[in-house]
Amino acid sequence: MIVNLNVPFSQKDEAKGLGARWNPTKKVWYLNNPEDLTPFLKWIPREWRARYASQISSIKSSFTESSTSETEDAGVLKIWADGSCDPNPGVGGWGWHSSSGESRYGGEEHTTNNRMEMTAILEALRELPDSEKVVIYTDSQYCQKGLTIWRKGWKKKNWMKGGKPMLNRDLWLLLEDQLNRLEVTIKWVKGHNGNFGNEEADRLAGLGVLMASESLPPEIYRF
Repeated sequence: MIVNLNVPFSQKDEAKGLGARWNPTKKVWYLNNPEDLTPFLKWIPREWRARYASQISSIKSSFTESSTSETEDAGVLKIWADGSCDPNPGVGGWGWHSSSGESRYGGEEHTTNNRMEMTAILEALRELPDSEKVVIYTDSQYCQKGLTIWRKGWKKKNWMKGGKPMLNRDLWLLLEDQLNRLEVTIKWVKGHNGNFGNEEADRLAGLGVLMASESLPPEIYRF
């Protein structure tokens, strides 16, 4: 039995170390007749797991559903956003997953990891109605600090540096527009640390990379 895996670029060495193989033709990671899929559970989308139940010793995900910080945000819409780039710069993908169960992903052929991290947050915020209260979780300190600590100073300088537009100025301005119409809290979460929301956003960003690398239509995938 061949089992395909959705392995983000950043975790390819880990997957290879566990025995996953790479198919260069189909551009997909896979396992050949695995006895136990449990070590690979985080790379198997939830909608696929039922079909592989006999190879998963514990169908319950080992992911931590919420951290202490996330528990404190009970009752507020929570969104986990993540970006990926393979290589960096190169083909990129972004994705987000919300506590309401909605998810989105997309990708670009020529971009950077930071731009994909920013785009994931931007696309999530664009979906929300005015004055919505939301907590965004990101594993990018560039985004978290940029949208909290550094933002005030950048605004004073109109996102300019040395007389030239600062890096990613276009996205910072678009994010500023969203922050002005919503009640947004930005929190950092450690990536690849068993946090379900973050792992799901990372998985979706990986799908975005795959979509862009295969030159599929640049639409946003919703589910």
